[in-house]
Amino acid sequence: MPVRVRYTVFSVLVLAGSCLAGCKSAPVDPTANLPLRPIESARRGERPPAALAPALGDVPPDERAPHTATRIEISRLSRIDREAGPQPIIELRIDAFDPSGATAVFAGDLRVVLKTERADPCYLAFDAPLATKRQVQQRTDPTLGQVVVRLEPMWTQEPAAGEVLHLTATLTGLDGKVTESTLRLPW
Repeated sequence: MPVRVRYTVFSVLVLAGSCLAGCKSAPVDPTANLPLRPIESARRGERPPAALAPALGDVPPDERAPHTATRIEISRLSRIDREAGPQPIIELRIDAFDPSGATAVFAGDLRVVLKTERADPCYLAFDAPLATKRQVQQRTDPTLGQVVVRLEPMWTQEPAAGEVLHLTATLTGLDGKVTESTLRLPW
């Protein structure tokens, strides 16, 4: 085979391989996302942040993430990551279920309110927009199908070791329905 033909065949194979590689999207690792910082906070005796996130506006129909969930549940796989950096990160994992109890997907405006008795401030609220396909994909663990939301609490006084964190996740779905889940997590 002449050199020119071999070079052309080689070029076509390389081009085809790079097109195929480019068509695949790399797996998403939601635990690599930057953690969310609090949007609101309140000290003891002050009014706690609202349970619902502010509506983030209309999402064009072609960008909307699918929403089939009627119930969400903060997973017991949620944890506190003390090795991610200088600040501990709370990694919440959220499952979604349809009316029959089968695994589902959710989309909408998610607010997580963290409450603890002996920290300052004792209430922190975090908002995670999950309305578009891209936003949901960036926060979904492809293996377990859970939405992963990483939180960076910003306290002037951290809770004591073993203190219980009360976490409430409230989702306002794209259909306007509200679902909620709670979890107690030891600090």
